[in-house]
Amino acid sequence: MKRLAWLLLVVVLLFSTVGFTQSNSTASSVSSGITSPPALSDPRPAALVMPGYNAVCKNIGATRVCTSVSDARVTPATRITVYGMLKRKGVGQAGITMKVVWQSKGTVTCSGVTDENGLASCTAYFPGGNKGHKVRVKVTIGKYKVNTYFTSR
Repeated sequence: MKRLAWLLLVVVLLFSTVGFTQSNSTASSVSSGITSPPALSDPRPAALVMPGYNAVCKNIGATRVCTSVSDARVTPATRITVYGMLKRKGVGQAGITMKVVWQSKGTVTCSGVTDENGLASCTAYFPGGNKGHKVRVKVTIGKYKVNTYFTSR
């Protein structure tokens, strides 16, 4: 009975994380302070990689929507990339528009379109803000909304 319980736990954990894993290249860049998207040589399928920091995902029925940012601590007067991902039943949805909005010394917007893996990105200029200020990033992919954030240096 104990063996069956462990097997069931493993199966549940496997199915609850299918479709999203954090990139090793992102985790290793935390300590160096340098942010880069996953390497092209990453052995995992692109459909499983969510680049960036502060990743937030929501499951809505059979749909999973995620977002993240290229840098958790952004220097004023630089650019930041926002990533979004949309999957249904574990399959990336291509051709869906992603819209991004945040407030920091005015309204900043950008948009992108999902690729065959359901991943979209857009890059925008961050004019700045108070040091240590948390900036909420509102991401809409199709009809789904999810938020992430970054902090001003």
